[in-house]
Amino acid sequence: QISSISDSNKIIIPGHGDFLTGKDLIYLEEKFKEQYAEFVDKKSAAKFLEDMIDKPGTKTAIQNFKKLISSKNNEYYFSEDEFSILGNRLLSRGEPDEALNVFRIGIELFPNSSISFENLAIAYLKLGDDNSAIEYFEKSESIFPDNGFIKEVLKLLRNNDTLFVAFWNLENLFDTQDDPNKTDEEFLPSSESGWTEDRLDVKLNHLAKVIRSMNNGNGPDILGVCEVEHQSLLDTMIARYLNDKSYRVAYLESPDNRGIDNGLIYNSNRFQMMSLEGDTIHLADNWPTRLILNVKLLSDGKDTLSVYVNHWPSRSKGQVVSEPNRIAAAITLRRLVKKEFLVNPFSRVIIIGDFNDEPTNVSILDSLGAHPFICDSLGIGEKVLTAGELFNTSYQMYKDGYGSYKYKNDWNLLDQIIVSGALITDPNLHYVCDSYEVYKPYFIITHSGKYEDTPFPTYGGKTYLGGYSDHFPVVSEFLIKGKE
Repeated sequence: QISSISDSNKIIIPGHGDFLTGKDLIYLEEKFKEQYAEFVDKKSAAKFLEDMIDKPGTKTAIQNFKKLISSKNNEYYFSEDEFSILGNRLLSRGEPDEALNVFRIGIELFPNSSISFENLAIAYLKLGDDNSAIEYFEKSESIFPDNGFIKEVLKLLRNNDTLFVAFWNLENLFDTQDDPNKTDEEFLPSSESGWTEDRLDVKLNHLAKVIRSMNNGNGPDILGVCEVEHQSLLDTMIARYLNDKSYRVAYLESPDNRGIDNGLIYNSNRFQMMSLEGDTIHLADNWPTRLILNVKLLSDGKDTLSVYVNHWPSRSKGQVVSEPNRIAAAITLRRLVKKEFLVNPFSRVIIIGDFNDEPTNVSILDSLGAHPFICDSLGIGEKVLTAGELFNTSYQMYKDGYGSYKYKNDWNLLDQIIVSGALITDPNLHYVCDSYEVYKPYFIITHSGKYEDTPFPTYGGKTYLGGYSDHFPVVSEFLIKGKE
């Protein structure tokens, strides 16, 4: 930066106090034009890309931009700094997928730049794809080996592992056989819905596709599910479409009149099932409902996780009228968890499910006692403050207006992940801040019409649509501290 003084033939360089003459200025101007000739009288390619992203969307923008590159249009200049700034701006706006595309272009344009690879690595890190982050940090390091920041990040990434937990209401996953003890007549080949073996197979394939896509294509380590008629359906889905995974199923039949149950799919390479129990929710009118499923899993032969899978009574008679039923469910669950905390206040408890209530409803907030959790409100290591307490990782998304299920015109965050305090503050295994999200890859979203942006279901009323579910899944990650 230079600034003028009263003598128009001289300038002063701030911070130096050196004077330059007019001849010096002419010389500097010529050298500047020579060094930056490619930028003179040209437009910014990065700005061109940014304008396109803001208008037609990233996919179209990238396609148009690549055409610009291939055409070798001389109207534009390409600045590595500007592409870096654009990508980081997208990251700060919470658009990591868009940032990924910009940083990939940066690598194409500047393949020998360590910064380009580092930017892409950081974007992958924000997306939770540690393997890709490691790959591109390593490429950056190979170009600039003395980058201390990258050395430290790689050390952390290589030593740590993550645990990926998810929950999904599978929406009426029935077989095609009539169970005389259950009201499953709606889902038979002879019913109005025409629920055939072919349609069931399509649904199993679709569900497996979503499950496989989670956790950057690796599938979840723990997946709670509800609205399943029999365990055989989950076993069949795994055998047909997820047989390269080491998944096993924990499941109990419930007294629910429709015959829909809760289950847990877990990675048997990481966990051994220690126990499986189901607890009955006693409603005032004695109406039979789903069991609360408790599965205790052992990891690495030493660490125990206690997972509760829930599907609380519905709002079919209205939220207010039906609320006492969900309060009864919450009291039942709280009693079970309290027993664990009496034995060990630092028990690692994960509560997942479709609660048919939201994080600030009485059942969740008061009866269960799940505190709204805001990231960084508690520090790692503050175990005493969180002993024997529950924290709702879903709260921030709820506060921000997100939902997993849409009823009429209202989004509801019914599907939640709640954890014990130990999983907030334990340095060896803890919830990754802000990792809870409503998981909605492009292919499970309705993209047009009255229900645009909602989950793409199997049926719309009685009309077969061949979709996935009427709920979006929810997911969270936990960091497992690695061995030094």
